[in-house]
Amino acid sequence: MKWFRFATIIILLSLFAGCDDFSLYSQFTRDKETEIVEIPGDPTDPTYPTDPMAELVFVITSTTLTSGNSVDVSIVNGRPPYTLTKRDLDVYSSGSVSNDLGMFTETQYTAGKSCGTVELMVIDSAGSIVTQTVTVKPRPVEGLTVIRDQPGNNQHRLEWSYDVDRLPYIQSFEIHRKRDRESVFTKIGDVSNSVTPLQYNDTVSNPQITYYRVIVHAGAFSSQERDVFSPKN
Repeated sequence: MKWFRFATIIILLSLFAGCDDFSLYSQFTRDKETEIVEIPGDPTDPTYPTDPMAELVFVITSTTLTSGNSVDVSIVNGRPPYTLTKRDLDVYSSGSVSNDLGMFTETQYTAGKSCGTVELMVIDSAGSIVTQTVTVKPRPVEGLTVIRDQPGNNQHRLEWSYDVDRLPYIQSFEIHRKRDRESVFTKIGDVSNSVTPLQYNDTVSNPQITYYRVIVHAGAFSSQERDVFSPKN
């Protein structure tokens, strides 16, 4: 009888205090424990699996870009399907041209012809809303050159080109000049977006090398500078 009691006690102790996977304690509490499962991979990778129960988040690789350029977009968390929208906050279009804000998808935003501040919005199926603000700057001029208008005179002629489709979406071209040995550029004029051909004539008093700079403006937004220097007059 004593051996039977002893064996019974040993069996009960092993059930309650044995290996967690087989103890009675673990059997009664297993359904109350939270199992943490790690998703393999790099969380910064756009293909990384999203957590539909997590708060809606989307990231964009850059919030400042040039008209017509693209940036990558990643919806990190949220409950699909998603609604993607874009709207203008402060967009410049010369005249009465309709705004072109570009294309916005789950993986990419491509800026349109309009320049200014654009809001990108993602709404998931749970109704969560997240926005990102993007600044779109005008494209700089292309093919900027400066030549002497006629041999022997004191005039420089600046010429450049610009995408015809984007001309209605900008305001003007700002011209700056810096003579040799001067430390700063000085504004000397503006050229309207409607001028054909795109050029500016500058009269210089001395036969010296002159540096020029052209900046594209679209309301409060300006392009990257383009510089060129003249031949000696």
